[in-house]
Amino acid sequence: MSRNLVYGGIYRHFKNKLYMVKDVVTHSETGEKMVLYQALYGDFRSYVRPLPVFLSEVDHDRYPDAPQKYRFTRVLLDESGKVVGLPEEEAGSTESAEAGEAKETNESNGASGAEEDSLKAEESLAGPRAQQQFREDCEEIPDPLLLDFLDIPSLKEKCQFLNLKRRAFSAKTLAQCAAAMDISLPEGDVNAQFLALRDSLLMRAKYEENDRLR
Repeated sequence: MSRNLVYGGIYRHFKNKLYMVKDVVTHSETGEKMVLYQALYGDFRSYVRPLPVFLSEVDHDRYPDAPQKYRFTRVLLDESGKVVGLPEEEAGSTESAEAGEAKETNESNGASGAEEDSLKAEESLAGPRAQQQFREDCEEIPDPLLLDFLDIPSLKEKCQFLNLKRRAFSAKTLAQCAAAMDISLPEGDVNAQFLALRDSLLMRAKYEENDRLR
C-alpha cells in the first residue's frame, strides 16, 4: 500500500513515543530526501531520517511484539490532545497478528467464500483494536496548545499566538514550548516565564529580520 507523508501530522513510533513531522529536506551531498520531525516529549529534540525508512514497516523478526505494522504510524488527536485512533488510510494497514495468521491458514486450505467473508469481518476489527491499543499505549499526550505553537512557521507569528492564548498556557506547556525552542525560563512565577519566552522569541525574530535585510 502506498503511504503519503502528512506535513504537520502526529506520528507514533512503534515504541510508543509521539512525534510531529515538520518537513521533508534534501541531503546536500547525496540528494536523498529526509524527514525532519520533532519529538513531543522530553527536550523536544528534532531528528532527520531517510523518507523511505520513516515510512517503512517494522522489522517484526527483530521486534516480534511491536503493536503496529509501520515504524511510524499517523494518529489522530481530539481537541483535548488525546489520541483517539488512526486516520482511515492507516487503520486499514494495521492488522492484528491473529488476523494475519488466520488469513494465511485460510488461503493455504482453500477456504470457501463464506469462510473468506468471515475472515474479512474478523480483520475489519483490526482497526478498532489498533485504535484502542494506541489509546492505551501512548505514554505522553501533548497539550494541543503546544502542537499549535510548534506548527506555526515564523517566530513573529509564534509571539502573536502566545499573546492571543496567554491565559490558556499552563506552566507545564510554557516549559514545553521553551524546551522546543531551546530557551531557558526562570523558576517560579508563571507570568515571568511567559514574558521570558515571548521576549526571547521577539529578540530572535528581530535578529532574523536584520539578517535578511543585510
